[in-house]
Amino acid sequence: AVEPAVFTQVLRETGTGLLFDLAHATITAHALGTDVRDYIVAYPLDRLRELHVGGVRPHEGDLEDHLAMADLDWALFDEMLGLIGGGRAAAPWIVACEYGGLGPNFAWRSDSAVIAHDAPHIRQLLDALALSTV
Repeated sequence: AVEPAVFTQVLRETGTGLLFDLAHATITAHALGTDVRDYIVAYPLDRLRELHVGGVRPHEGDLEDHLAMADLDWALFDEMLGLIGGGRAAAPWIVACEYGGLGPNFAWRSDSAVIAHDAPHIRQLLDALALSTV
């Protein structure tokens, strides 16, 4: 279920769009021992409809997501925007900033100051590409 070829076949056969999560792609590529950029471009990005962005870092021995964006996360998001701007990926209908969450599993990573910083920066980057969906 994590192989891009499987997603490609399903999306082509059903005609559905793609919700793509950069943090999940980072974690999965790491688990597969694959470069995340190679993993991303193996997907049918022409079917992109929704893009999720958020930070990923090691925490207690595992990679965790729903974190504040760090330099590597911003760089990957910028590369994804380059794929979109260059026509290699469809412009998504929506871009979601995935940070924090509800309940005890997310309590340590749910600081409103992070959203106050990351969301406007995401918006700036989208506006520079003329993508105003957030």
